[in-house]
Amino acid sequence: QKFRRIQKYKSSTQPGGHLVTRAKFIHDNLLITGTNNGYVRFWQLQCAKDKSRMIGSGNSLPNLSLRYDLIGIHNGAIELLVNVGNVLLTSGGNDGKIVGWDIATGSRLGDMQCHQGRQIESGVLQSCVVDLLINGKDGTFISLCRDGSLRMLKM
Repeated sequence: QKFRRIQKYKSSTQPGGHLVTRAKFIHDNLLITGTNNGYVRFWQLQCAKDKSRMIGSGNSLPNLSLRYDLIGIHNGAIELLVNVGNVLLTSGGNDGKIVGWDIATGSRLGDMQCHQGRQIESGVLQSCVVDLLINGKDGTFISLCRDGSLRMLKM
């Protein structure tokens, strides 16, 4: 069988667009995408009736509508998209932090510095958080950075 392209969407509102590096579906049919230049977009997935197909009950087509466009929230490619309840956690680039977002409003809740960085000749080099383990019972996070370092944080 062949796949049929239903709809095409731009991954960025900026000229030339940007490549999607991460994508994740979360509750309420919400698609979250992150791009190679640190943008995160919230898309609402809806199924619309296709009036050209009148046979059978499966005549609905998916449609994405943009809810929030978070521009330049990290200084490089988005590496991590994790949701905890109604909070989205993101990381990317070389800023060494995780940023929290309210999924309902798209507003920034705050950030956590997970990678302290190391001194180099031209300043401080930080590493991107690429994975996160969360223990909901005691409120601890363990972050894994691109350079292989682990850090435990407690809320």
